[in-house]
Amino acid sequence: MKINLVKFLVSFVLISCHNRSLDNLPSHSMAEIDTSKTPQKNMMLDNKLTLAIDPANLGELITTVQFNVQVKNKDKGDLLPYISLENPDSEIDRLVEPDELVVPYKVVTLVIDYPLDNAATFEVRSTGDGFTRRQLAKAISEKYHLIYKEEEASAIKKVINQDKREGVINRNDTDGKYGIWGHDLSDLDLSTIEVYRGKDDKIYLSLQIES
Repeated sequence: MKINLVKFLVSFVLISCHNRSLDNLPSHSMAEIDTSKTPQKNMMLDNKLTLAIDPANLGELITTVQFNVQVKNKDKGDLLPYISLENPDSEIDRLVEPDELVVPYKVVTLVIDYPLDNAATFEVRSTGDGFTRRQLAKAISEKYHLIYKEEEASAIKKVINQDKREGVINRNDTDGKYGIWGHDLSDLDLSTIEVYRGKDDKIYLSLQIES
């Protein structure tokens, strides 16, 4: 995930950066994909960001895909620069150019590293000529749901329910397969995808996630 370094964040912890090689990431081969969040964001722990994947390791940057969503009940042109990862279907009908073919490759590798201590890659295959914004939003959401489900199943230190949290309301760190910290899935939005061609000629998608 590429972090916007000019973004000012409010919290009480220091920035934590962990660089990992793609060779060390858990990999999952995935099947073919199937074809109202408020603007207010939870900023309490946002400066515990990890740059788990060095973009220099991903290869050559080919293109950047942005996700803009029309603000509900607002004038046309009022856009949110992200789409919900927990429930993209709730915003798909307001997504700008949802059916534009933005990643014209049949097989891509998602690199998911936020908010994870242990980043992962997922191979995703298109049934057509590539991926639209709609397909990407749904496929990435599906993988995040899988990650959170597997984390809960494998963690000894379980997540505390929101209604039982004291002080800072962010998700507590857990020690499962991925080591999720700081954010529930409901906090996360997909903002931008950077598309890279690796030295192995594979196509990698690096995600910018807002929280």
